[in-house]
Amino acid sequence: MTGRIKLPFKIGESKKNNEFEINETSKKEDFSLSEIVRYGFPYQPSALAYDSVQKLLAIGTKNGVIKIYGGAFVECSLSHPTEVEIVQLVFRINEGALISACRDNYIHLWSLRQKKPVIANSLRFVKEKISRCLLPLNFNSKWLFVGTYAGNVYVVNLDTFTLSSYKIMWNNAIGMGKSTHPGVVVDLCQNPDDPARLYIGFSTHLSSPNNVPMGHVVCWNLQQKTSENVYTLQQGLTSISWHYEGRQFMCSHCDGSLSFWNLRSIDKPVNINYPHLRISKDEAHQFGEISKVVWNYVKNSNDAYIIFSGGMPVQIDSQQIPSTNTTVNVPLYKPSSDFLTILRGQTINVLNMDSAIIDFHVITASPHITDAPDPSAIIVLLENNLVIVDLKSENYPIFESLHTLDLHEPPVTYCDYMTDPNTILYQNLLRLQTKQTPKRPYSQQ
Repeated sequence: MTGRIKLPFKIGESKKNNEFEINETSKKEDFSLSEIVRYGFPYQPSALAYDSVQKLLAIGTKNGVIKIYGGAFVECSLSHPTEVEIVQLVFRINEGALISACRDNYIHLWSLRQKKPVIANSLRFVKEKISRCLLPLNFNSKWLFVGTYAGNVYVVNLDTFTLSSYKIMWNNAIGMGKSTHPGVVVDLCQNPDDPARLYIGFSTHLSSPNNVPMGHVVCWNLQQKTSENVYTLQQGLTSISWHYEGRQFMCSHCDGSLSFWNLRSIDKPVNINYPHLRISKDEAHQFGEISKVVWNYVKNSNDAYIIFSGGMPVQIDSQQIPSTNTTVNVPLYKPSSDFLTILRGQTINVLNMDSAIIDFHVITASPHITDAPDPSAIIVLLENNLVIVDLKSENYPIFESLHTLDLHEPPVTYCDYMTDPNTILYQNLLRLQTKQTPKRPYSQQ
């Protein structure tokens, strides 16, 4: 319909009657959809990263979405050009940049300095699948190490975002005299006391799942471009963690064991330990794999934290272990991936999570790897939630989240808008929340 509206002022110098026509008919061209907010926990999370200086947390998903959390109520959602699984996220610490490695073998460099973060550069690996990335320990490094399923390691120049001519081929790493392929690059790390030496973790449990898994850790001299030591592991390798002094490292394995190695003892480990051996009632002692281990020391103390996910007996009665959420009815048996273990001295604490652990990160007092870590909390990414464990308080309570993490991001089925909510209703909701989540004492760190 159309109408004529009389204006109380003149337009231009026209002496005609101050009336003009306004089209009041709405057309589809007058409307467009625009995302204004993404509420809830990221759907199908697959990767976790933390900037220890800027206090930023990033979560990647299987459909290419990145959710970034900062201080209270600071949230940001990013999307890749295609819906592709994010394999790994790496922050360029304190530089306002984030690196994402995706299942389609693209590596993207995100610039977080703008109001709306954007992809600054992208690089695709054409012939090999990306398995693991490492940003060197020193700050402001311009090199990114990229391991592949083929067992090779490449170097990316972050300034130009191009491949360097420097590469480490698997046969050079384990020795030209060995013809057996070591498997997939499952971990990359540097000696905190000697960053010029890169340690490459290989495992066959991903490349040859039907065979008995084997692992290798190679010490590669970056300056001399040579392999110095090869540590042979009798089980598949999943991760490596260093003592902060750089004299020993620890490996986690597919059979639920941990092995401790001295740098100069390449023939055999100092110790092999099954942390949950005493829990198992099965004489065969079959354990789930330990997917990740972190070895941290408490400042001004000889106490060490050994934190790992998995490693439980294959059929563990979950009713014997308290859940992090006592309101959830847990099944009789739970997979090993649902458990997080905290070892400190002779004390062992097992946290029963509500869903499988995707990844975790230990928050430490210093971002510098050569300092005593002095851990204060653990960020644990689950399939359906994110929890933060307080290591400084007794019994390791769970921090309350300041972000919209309780609600998943499923397809929307209903939407409503309340223009003037009743004050009493709002107060009752707050009171109900307080009853459901009673306050607990937390450390100030």
